[in-house]
Order: sequence, then C-alpha cells, then structure tokens
Amino acid sequence: QSHCPLPGSSPPGDRGLLRASRASDVLMLDWEFTIVEGKYRNRKFWQTMTVSGGDVDEKGVSRGWNVTKSLLRAMIDSALGLNPKDESEAARARRQINAFADLNGIGFIARIGTRVDKHGQYKDSNVIDRVITPDRK
Repeated sequence: QSHCPLPGSSPPGDRGLLRASRASDVLMLDWEFTIVEGKYRNRKFWQTMTVSGGDVDEKGVSRGWNVTKSLLRAMIDSALGLNPKDESEAARARRQINAFADLNGIGFIARIGTRVDKHGQYKDSNVIDRVITPDRK
C-alpha cells in the first residue's frame, strides 16, 4: 500500500487542496489532468476523488478513500515503472509520499473514459478509466 497522508493530519503542503462536500461529510481532492501526448495533447480534464467520509466499509473506512488510494497507487506505480505486485522494501519506499501535493506534476499512462450522468444533472465528463501500470499493455 502506498502511504498517503490522512485528511485529519494534512501536511502544510496540502493546505487548500481538500474540499468539503456541501451535502455530506465527504472531503475530496479536485484534480486537474493535462493530456501530454496524442490527438488530445494539451487538453485538460478534471476529476474529484474522495479522501474521507461518505459510505464506509465494515472497518469504518471510507469506501471512496479506498478507491482513491487504489487509483493513487496505480498512478505512482505507472509513473515510477513499478510492478504493482512488487512489495519489496525498495518498491514500498519509492511509493511513499508525504503529502498529496507531492503528486503535483506526476506523469503516468492512463486510459481516459467518459462519465455519463444518467440523471441529466451534469454534463458528461472525462475521467481516468484505468491507469496503465507496467504489468499491463
């Protein structure tokens, strides 16, 4: 598992990065991604990721945070060329971050998808569909 800072102890570098939901107890990160290669080069898209709150699992941990942690780990593995199955001390040390702000400017490979709002409240939006790690084509 990647070490990621927890919302209750956000480091100074993360000040202003976490946003509270207006409708629940969810804390989230607003991400801005820039496509750096291909047909859509220099286009941007935005995605929100939960870091705490909302629905919880049987251990009382935010389900949204579990999804976010998994996505962040894949981003780090992709950026550093680490195999996700590599749990060696060296790989775990390379995955360590001190703050969410440490991920600013991270470059990784991903497949982008479209989130369709089935209720018609929001416009469709681009999202990370899958992060491509070294163990995937």
